[in-house]
Amino acid sequence: IRYANTYQGMRIYHKPRLVDCCFECTSQTLQILIDYFGPELKLNPSPIPHPVATDSDINPPHYLTATVKNVQYENALGFCLQQAQHLTLLSPIELVNDVKTSLNAIAERYKNIHPDSP
Repeated sequence: IRYANTYQGMRIYHKPRLVDCCFECTSQTLQILIDYFGPELKLNPSPIPHPVATDSDINPPHYLTATVKNVQYENALGFCLQQAQHLTLLSPIELVNDVKTSLNAIAERYKNIHPDSP
């Protein structure tokens, strides 16, 4: 508690708030997960179908799932929002829904901003 009160942004880890997160990523974006959570990830092929590139010069990305165990819920939500451009959260569904709600709120906030706005 003292540590969390001393350093802004630190959260106290309560066991009920820990979740296992499953992300879909490519072999390139997997490094983001490793940098943030460490190398203890469970990897599997992705069950989600993706279109195959038709250009013979492009190697299609290899999609996989990476499961991270025991992530503090609030940290997971912040991470998902920060990395939404690179990674897709597949589970837990409650967190997926919170990510969707947050991204929709962000998009709504930017909806009326025009290029000539101050």
